[in-house]
This record gives sequence, C-alpha cells and structure tokens, in this order.
Amino acid sequence: MKQVNGIRLTVAHEAAYDTVFKLSRKTGFCWASNSSIAGMLGLSKSYVSHLLTDLERAGWMFRKITLDDQTHEFQYRQLVPLDKLCTPEEALEKVRLMELDHTEKGERIRLVANGKKIGIAPLRIMGAIHAFGAKRVDEALSIVRGSHVVNNPVKLFFAALHKGFIPGKRAEKLVGKAYITKSVHYKLAPLDPVLIQKDEGPADPSIAAMVAKMKQTAARCRQQ
Repeated sequence: MKQVNGIRLTVAHEAAYDTVFKLSRKTGFCWASNSSIAGMLGLSKSYVSHLLTDLERAGWMFRKITLDDQTHEFQYRQLVPLDKLCTPEEALEKVRLMELDHTEKGERIRLVANGKKIGIAPLRIMGAIHAFGAKRVDEALSIVRGSHVVNNPVKLFFAALHKGFIPGKRAEKLVGKAYITKSVHYKLAPLDPVLIQKDEGPADPSIAAMVAKMKQTAARCRQQ
C-alpha cells in the first residue's frame, strides 16, 4: 500500500489504473463504463467508481465528462490515464493535446478522402496540407468539387492553392464537409417467369432436343 497526495493506493487501485491504461492504448482515451471495468476486474460497480475517484485525486487519471449542449445532461465520459503524480494543470494540457491530435487526424482523413473522390492522390493532399494548411486545402478541394466542368482536377487544385482563389457560393457549401458520391440506381423491371424468349437454338442437335424437351415440361407445369 502506498500513499499519494493523501490517498492510500492499494493493489485494486493499480489494477483499475492498468485496465484503463490498456483500454486507452490506441486512442489515448478509455470509453469503458464503470460496469464494464468492474466486470473485467471482478469487482462491484460502486467500488470501481470509488477507485477511479481516488486515482483522479492522486493524479494518476483524468476524467472528462461531456454534457449535452441543449439539455446539459450527461452524454459520455472519457478516462485518460496520466503520468503518475502529474499536476491538474499538466493533466488538462495533456488532454487538450490529445483532443487536438485526434481532431487533426480526423481532418486529414476527411481531406484525403475528398481528394481521392475528386481524383487527387493522397500523397499530394498530405503534401499540400503540410505546405498550405488544412483550411486552405479544404477550400481548394471545394473549388474543384464545385466546378461544373474540370478537365484536370489536379491542375485546378494546385492553381487554387497557389493563386489563392476564394470559393464561390457553390463551393462554400462544400467547405468542411465530406464529399459523398451519388451512386446510380438502376430500376430493374421484374422478369415474367411465364415469358419464354425465342432463341436461335444451339448448333448441337442433341442440346437442341434437350432444350425443346425442357420447354415442353415447363409448358405442362404452367397448364397444371
């Protein structure tokens, strides 16, 4: 047992911290509920809530609770395992950097996907983001997407970046959005199972006889 910032931390506290740490390896956040963590540890939900509160007070973890903008009710919670004994200011800064990193990654993914839909290679998009910034790339992509006729989308894209074109009314609606290509839906007419189309017939006489016999059988079945 150890005492940190006036909190006595036991093996159960370390097990709870280790579980949250493992669940947040990929994203930096842990979305698991108290019930889920309790099930993994074989403890009660109320005891896990007590453990997480102690870990936050000790500086091992930060809990970020997001409320609904309109109702101000609980929406979701994020658990962020932090370096042990870090200050609350350091915890908030670490969370801010994590959220900024996730936002930037999501923005890059969206811009690359938009560029691929237009016909621009992902490496070109990533290079443009590095050189001009995500906002300028987003505006240039919207200009290309909003154009009625584009013979060379790559040329227009880089021209918009270098010359600083401003998106028009049509392109402004596309800024900050993901481009979705409209799939063409073909209306298929249902086939009449009774209708038998005439064909020229195969060249092999044996196959022709077999086809004729199958047609006769089908005709008798329809009459019954």
